[in-house]
Amino acid sequence: MSEAPPKVYVIVLNFRAREDTVGCLLSFRDVTYRPFEVIVVDNASGDGSLEYIETTVRGQLSFPVHFIQSPRNDGFAAGNNIGLRFALSRCDARYFWLLNNDTEVAPGALTALVDAAEQDRAAARKVGQYGAKLLYHGQRDTIQAIGGNYNPWLGVTREIGNLERDLGQYDHPAPHADILIGASLFVTDRFLSEVGLLGEDYFLYYEEHDWAERGRGKGWELRVVPECVVYHKQGASIGGGRDRGNKSALSDFFSFRNKLLFTARYFPWCLPSVYIGLLGAALRRIQRRQWNRLPMLFTLMFTFFTKPRFKSTP
Repeated sequence: MSEAPPKVYVIVLNFRAREDTVGCLLSFRDVTYRPFEVIVVDNASGDGSLEYIETTVRGQLSFPVHFIQSPRNDGFAAGNNIGLRFALSRCDARYFWLLNNDTEVAPGALTALVDAAEQDRAAARKVGQYGAKLLYHGQRDTIQAIGGNYNPWLGVTREIGNLERDLGQYDHPAPHADILIGASLFVTDRFLSEVGLLGEDYFLYYEEHDWAERGRGKGWELRVVPECVVYHKQGASIGGGRDRGNKSALSDFFSFRNKLLFTARYFPWCLPSVYIGLLGAALRRIQRRQWNRLPMLFTLMFTFFTKPRFKSTP
C-alpha cells in the first residue's frame, strides 16, 4: 500500500481586504493537490471581514477552512504565526504554505511545491523553504519575482525576473535565490521545529529575510520552484505596490526601519554603507516633494542606536 500524500495547511492573513481574501480562497477550488486545509486569520480588521469572508465562500469550497480572529494587529509575522500555531497544534501536517491574501494560485501550484519538498526529503537534502514563480495578477505573462538576491552592503533586494515577460527563462534550471518573496512561503515541519516561527519584531517587511538567515545559520537551504505559479496583486492593503514613488508613508517607515533592524542583526559591518543608502533615499523623497517623509527617515536614522531594537524571536 502506498503512503498517503502529506497534509498541507495553507495560511492566509487578512487585513481589511476581504474581497482579495475571497478571491484567494476561490482560486483553491481548482487546485489539484489533496489533502490540504486553509486557515484564514483576520488581523483585527475591525470591519467584519471574517464574517463576510466566511459567509461569502460558504458552500463554494470542497476543502476545510478554519477562521481565526486575532484580537489585535501585531503585524504580518504575528498574524501568520497565529495560523502556524493552530496548524502545528493539530499534529497532522508535514508542510505549511503562507500565502498573501492578494494572490490567486494556479491549479498545479501546490502539487509542484509538495513534489519538490518530497524529493528533497527523500534525498536527505536540508531544504526548509520553497518559493513560487510570482506573476502579476493583472498582467499574467509578466514576472514579479522568482525569488530575490540580497545585497547586504546596500540593504537592497533585487527581485529576480522583475517586469520580464515569462518565457520560461527561469524554469530550468531554477535560479539561485538568497531569499524567497514573502507573498508565498512554503515551509516544512522540520524547518519550523528547528528554526522556529516568523520573527515578530519587524511588523511588516523583512520577515522572509530574517527567516532565511536564521535558517542558513542552522544549515537550512531554500529553493525556488518555478512550476508553482502564483498571481500576485502586490501591496494593495498598505500602498506598497509596483509604483515605488507612490509607496505609502506606512510602507516607507517599515522599509527603512526594518532595513536597519535586519542589517544590525545579521550584517552589522554593513551599517555604514546602508546609512549612506538611506541618505540617498532621503534625496529621492526631496525630489518627489515628499517632505512629510523626511522627519520620519531622519528620526529613524538618528535614534536607531538609542532604543531597544529587538524582541525575542519566537
